[in-house]
This record gives sequence, C-alpha cells and structure tokens, in this order.
Amino acid sequence: MNINETILNPRSVNAAGFGKLYSYYVDGAVYGQPLYVPGLRDTMCFTVATMNDKVYAFDADKSGAPLWIRNFTDEVRRVTPVPVADITNRTI
Repeated sequence: MNINETILNPRSVNAAGFGKLYSYYVDGAVYGQPLYVPGLRDTMCFTVATMNDKVYAFDADKSGAPLWIRNFTDEVRRVTPVPVADITNRTI
C-alpha cells in the first residue's frame, strides 16, 4: 500500500475504467511479482522474471517488444533453470 497514492482510488479503479490494456510474450511462467520501475529510460517500465531464468523489461505505456531481456542461464557454469518437476513434484 502506498499512502501517498493520489491517482488510484475507489472512484478511478472500477470495472468501467480500469483493466488489462496489454499482454506481453515471455518464454515461460512468471512466478515472481512484476516489478514497476518509475523513471527508467524516460518511460514507465516494469520487469518480470520467468521460470526459465530470464528477466524482461517492458514499457508499461504501450504494447510491443521488450525494452531488454537478460538471460541468467549459463550452460558452461551449469547454471540452468530449475526443472519444473522440482517445483511441482510432477513430470511434464
């Protein structure tokens, strides 16, 4: 909760004027909470991390390609995504 918030309130957040504007492609399930980063690159930006060890940054004001993508896997150093079976206790 942000006690200094002045735009989002019960009047402005309702079914008639608030909802999903865009969807963005990422390479796997997003298990982390999206992180909003104000003032990054002169745009409203948010980042998401996927189960495939990639972090994406998107412009929150429009749809389109990511601003940047960072892949944290490194096969040489044996840094790989956690297998889905380790998370769900099931195989695919």
